[in-house]
Amino acid sequence: MTSTNKSLNKMLLVSLFLSIGIGLSAFSAITLSQANENIKTQQNITAKPAVEKNTERELSMLIPGNKQFNLRFLNHLLINNTTSEGR
Repeated sequence: MTSTNKSLNKMLLVSLFLSIGIGLSAFSAITLSQANENIKTQQNITAKPAVEKNTERELSMLIPGNKQFNLRFLNHLLINNTTSEGR
């Protein structure tokens, strides 16, 4: 083997190791950012307070055309509001 072949082989090995290192670094950065996004979305889903959930459910019961619409609930609220105003 001549000296030019040795130096060429060394350069190829160094460039191969550099490209593998950069690839692994990029892969780990991508997986870490995806894991952080998943954690944030899970925190947003579970962080919803019970009061907010209850309010959303009651509002959906008041909107006609909604599948959770409840006419008796609407009448109950309207009757309670009119009786409390007369006091």
